[in-house]
Order: sequence, then structure tokens, then C-alpha cells
Amino acid sequence: MNSLDAVINFINDQRPNLDAVQNQLDFVNSNLMSAIQNTESSLSTIRDADFAFEASNLARTQITTQSGTGYAGPSQLNLTEHTVTTEIELG
Repeated sequence: MNSLDAVINFINDQRPNLDAVQNQLDFVNSNLMSAIQNTESSLSTIRDADFAFEASNLARTQITTQSGTGYAGPSQLNLTEHTVTTEIELG
């Protein structure tokens, strides 16, 4: 019986240590999940900004190409950038 009691006592003594390790692992896991989520959100924002920039450049090029003189005035380009940006935000 002494051996069995010793094993039970050892397990009971180690239980708080295991709980502490479990809490630490849960904390690390939570931080990693938060970092992953923040990174994914940042990447999405970067992709959206790149898309808006490229869409604006495409619109500017199309206006310049389609105008009879090959020149689109600044007000026409700004209007197109605003229109493209609005469409992206609404879309």
C-alpha cells in the first residue's frame, strides 16, 4: 500500500504544476490566435488598398486614352478616383 500511496501523493503534488502549464499554454495559444487574426486583417487591408490604387490607375489610363487629345484634366481624373474608390467601398 505504501507504493500506491506514494504514487497518489506524487500525482496530487503534480496536479497544480500541470494546471499552471495548461494555463500558460492557453495564454500562448490565445496570443498566437490574436496575432494571426491581426495579420490576416492587415493583409486584407493592404490588398484592398492595392486594388483601389490599381483601379484608380486603370481609370486614369482609360480616361487619358479615350480622350480626344490624350489628356484628361485633373478634375476629370479626381472624379474618376473618387468614383472608383466609392464603388470599391460600396462593393
